[in-house]
Amino acid sequence: MTSVLSTRSHHLRVVRNSWSPSDVKEAVSVAVRIDDDSAVVDFLEILCLKSSFWNLDVCAILLPRLLVLIASKFESYTLTACKVVKLVLTSFSEVIKSNIDVPPGGFGIDITKEERTRKCQVCHSHLMEIRKAVNDRHANVSAGKLGSVLRELKVAFTLLD
Repeated sequence: MTSVLSTRSHHLRVVRNSWSPSDVKEAVSVAVRIDDDSAVVDFLEILCLKSSFWNLDVCAILLPRLLVLIASKFESYTLTACKVVKLVLTSFSEVIKSNIDVPPGGFGIDITKEERTRKCQVCHSHLMEIRKAVNDRHANVSAGKLGSVLRELKVAFTLLD
């Protein structure tokens, strides 16, 4: 047990050392690369505390890892992943939907819009995979706190419809 906690602590220190006050993107990238779900879940709980940490880059980096956590055998990991996915949906669904519905075009080159559209497409694709995983998980777990959270998340996914 001491070894597990020591490893977790080490991983969190690595993430903290990569955290820049002006940009959390590098810390998110480091956290996702760490093969320690418990450290990732701890980091996600911290990220959820402040909305200014979030942007499309952070979402695009985190969403694949959230898919893994949704399927975790540990309920607390799944609950945290659901909380983060719901935060992403409530904060970014409108931006994602509007940017994939109207692809870049028009006169001239708008690199910023093209980049935003690409990020939205990546996020949308990952969110659709997560939606399927949530539906599958809910089919197997419909009772208790996890069942309730999965039902709420299924409703939150309608923001993308």
